[in-house]
Amino acid sequence: MSHFILNSTLYIPHLSKHISMENLYIALSLALLRNQRFTISTNSTQTTTFFNKLVVQNLCQFDKNQVCEIDLLDVFEHKSLDHLLIAMTNYSDNEYVFKNVIIWKNVSKLSKDHQKELYGFITKIDKYNMNASRLDYDPHVAMNNLEIRRPELFTIVLMVEHKNHEQKIFQYLKEKFWFSTNYEFLSEQECITEASSIEYSSPSYYKLISSLRHNWSSIFVSPDIKRYIYSLIVHVRNHRLASLTAMQTRLPTQTIDSVRDLCIALVLWQVEDELYVTPDFVKVALRKIGYWLVDWEYNTTYTSEQSEETLEYQQRLEISMLTGDWYGCDYAHIQKYLMESKSNPDQSSPTGFTNRIIEDALRTVRPPL
Repeated sequence: MSHFILNSTLYIPHLSKHISMENLYIALSLALLRNQRFTISTNSTQTTTFFNKLVVQNLCQFDKNQVCEIDLLDVFEHKSLDHLLIAMTNYSDNEYVFKNVIIWKNVSKLSKDHQKELYGFITKIDKYNMNASRLDYDPHVAMNNLEIRRPELFTIVLMVEHKNHEQKIFQYLKEKFWFSTNYEFLSEQECITEASSIEYSSPSYYKLISSLRHNWSSIFVSPDIKRYIYSLIVHVRNHRLASLTAMQTRLPTQTIDSVRDLCIALVLWQVEDELYVTPDFVKVALRKIGYWLVDWEYNTTYTSEQSEETLEYQQRLEISMLTGDWYGCDYAHIQKYLMESKSNPDQSSPTGFTNRIIEDALRTVRPPL
């Protein structure tokens, strides 16, 4: 299979129209390539239904019993994490097995305490991400007195609606999802038309993913590309807006590996003869990951539209304390800069919203020649 993807939304430039459903197909394939989780940002709840039927079941050839949609708000309000675990598994041949593709809905509507519980739940699935679990791979996970096997193709997809953008997700929970891709739902017929236009060369989706995994180590990442990735992440972490909400804007060091892995996955997916990472792939990967993880607007002190004197006093106080990032700046200009830096709707971005920090880093750091 050979595609060309040179921007953050995974658009296919050789096609005359924007085929968004193919973006979802590619995003799911990239996630399954590494058995990673990812996020779909969308403007409609109907996206979940058509993603499940047209992409997961039709294109990726998963059976209905290998896929599930779970409303997390219903789980935490009326059920428990035990019910969530059972809904995510099948029982056959005397063992519990996770379903291949699990779709979670309404995570933004959960309270912060429930989101923290969900983070702990995923951490157990990952076996606490210990070195021993990564070096000595065992597909079985012990949870709630059950031993559950992870299938060879396994992912959890988080559905996030644009209208819930102001309801921020617990940062550590966000970091459990690799990247975000955006889908603008137009109509049922549009979804069907987009899905029917997707071409794929392998008769077996499982064999396709397996062959790409087999070639993983053949992709070359040059020292210059590694330095480029390091520089981009350093600039994101040191952006002056990052001083306002350090936890939600300063990318964790594991992002270095995440960006590199996404670059390799992109190369494997779309290039057949040139098995090396170029700066264009790095830009795509950073946007896909950075737009999802970096959000300075978690600090509502600076995003509130209220003009109370106490709020302005608090803003001035915090800015004056952050002298390393804002030294010598007039507050009126700072206020204007913050207003211009707020996220705005953008259908072409991975989350459906703009992100000044990521774009500033990509504009500042020059790619290797």
